[in-house]
Amino acid sequence: MPAIPSLRTQFVHLYMRDQSGDTPQTAYTDCGLYTQVELPNNRYLRNHALSMDGSLYKANMCEMFRYPEALKLSTDPTYDQTAFEEVLESKTGDDHTKLLQMLDAVNDYSIPTEELLDTYFDVDNLTSYLAFNLLMGNQDSNAQNYLLYSPLDSSRWYYICWDGDDCLNETEGTLRDTNWQIGEWTRGISNYWGVVLFNRALRLPAFREALHQKIELLRQTITPDRVAALIADYRAVVDPFTQALPDSVYLRSNQAIRDQVLSGMPQELESSYRHYLDSLEKPMPFFQGDAEIEDGSLVLTWGESYDLDGEFLRYDVQLCQDWQFEDVLWEQKGLLDTSVSLPLPEAGEYYWRVTVANESGHTQSSFDSVITDTGAHNGMRRFTITQDGTVVNPE
Repeated sequence: MPAIPSLRTQFVHLYMRDQSGDTPQTAYTDCGLYTQVELPNNRYLRNHALSMDGSLYKANMCEMFRYPEALKLSTDPTYDQTAFEEVLESKTGDDHTKLLQMLDAVNDYSIPTEELLDTYFDVDNLTSYLAFNLLMGNQDSNAQNYLLYSPLDSSRWYYICWDGDDCLNETEGTLRDTNWQIGEWTRGISNYWGVVLFNRALRLPAFREALHQKIELLRQTITPDRVAALIADYRAVVDPFTQALPDSVYLRSNQAIRDQVLSGMPQELESSYRHYLDSLEKPMPFFQGDAEIEDGSLVLTWGESYDLDGEFLRYDVQLCQDWQFEDVLWEQKGLLDTSVSLPLPEAGEYYWRVTVANESGHTQSSFDSVITDTGAHNGMRRFTITQDGTVVNPE
């Protein structure tokens, strides 16, 4: 695909013989089929005709904030490599000067976004990265699973895809009944709204138009027929392994389930495309704040949503003692403000959620989620009122 750099891979039938310990193995053990993945490092840059002395980072959890407590120059006396690598893992050295300059600019709103993109990024690369992952339904590509690369003697940075195991995963999620754990906002461009760089870029009509053109271009290559043909080619290699030991023991599904997953994957391209189009019409997600007590009342606050078409937004708020919201204790609808005050409830555990709607009737939930024994429940937060009348907000 044009403008989509990645990592080279190959299948490996792996055998291992343990020579450690007092009783080394004399025979090899069949470990089944593996994928060998090219390491992203200086050699990777050389092999792909990129600047071998450039900067390369792997994102472990980076939404392009500045992260001043973690991301520091290696010469800083308070530099902590472990803390640094929890955000970005350097693959080519420890001079982070250029990286920090770029992140400073991304988080400097006095710099016009058009100037930011022109100075530090390549719009064709950014739209290619987004378009590919949007079409493939790869939701796990916003804060992680990407590489950042900058050539030597250049201020520009480029996104490189890393790890696509969440691509074309909707059919499998339906069969495993795990799609309900996915927040509404993860489908379409709202999946990238929490990333500072993309949040700024997607507010620009020209950038959204460039993204749409790139999606339409890639749709000429990423077609259901092409995906089906690639699956058939891979199955010729993979099926003999998945149907035999040892791989058949470790797979979480039988052959009938796998056939359903593989036959459904090509059709997911159209589903992902619809999610993208729908996301253009919806308000953007936001975060709910901590519940607080002020002057004897409970105060709930949340961040502002954003509508790409500039439509007025109204918020509905609900409070319950169950995450299903079957018995609503209190609610208020059609709010223009992003906070509300209500009488302090009695001691207990509470759930609250905010839904935003634009003038066209399209709705969106918050980024937040609550984890209970029954799983992840999206678009809500939880708090507890103690017996002494204080509020506790779990992380």
